[in-house]
Amino acid sequence: MGSRDMLGVNQFYNANGHETPPEVVQTLAGLSPFHTIKMGINPRVIVAASNTSSNEIYWFNREELILFGLDTPTSSTEPWKLELYKSGLVLNTKHHESVRRSVSITFFCRNKDHYWRMLISEEDAHNVFDVSAFGTNMSI
Repeated sequence: MGSRDMLGVNQFYNANGHETPPEVVQTLAGLSPFHTIKMGINPRVIVAASNTSSNEIYWFNREELILFGLDTPTSSTEPWKLELYKSGLVLNTKHHESVRRSVSITFFCRNKDHYWRMLISEEDAHNVFDVSAFGTNMSI
């Protein structure tokens, strides 16, 4: 975000003046943290929104924008690296989606296997939280 840009939040509300059914509120309360975490955003932004009435706006300060993962540099991808490893090859890159979140993509094969395997791992600042592995038969 630019130095003059601002980002604010407030509570969600039913604009037609009717009370929102409790089951809808509970669903939104459950989905909101899930989606913020999936986007690499700290779910504490929901606390700021929930504690601000629907007719006010909570404006994040610069430190909060960075801390909560709302202001991040443009995403970047590291160059591909090709390395010999034991009796095979490893091809790897890492895509940085934000300051705290990245995705690593690794292809590897061993001479005796005759097919490539792919490993995708998503990680945040604290740990690896999703790993997918795929094997595809390919002529070498």
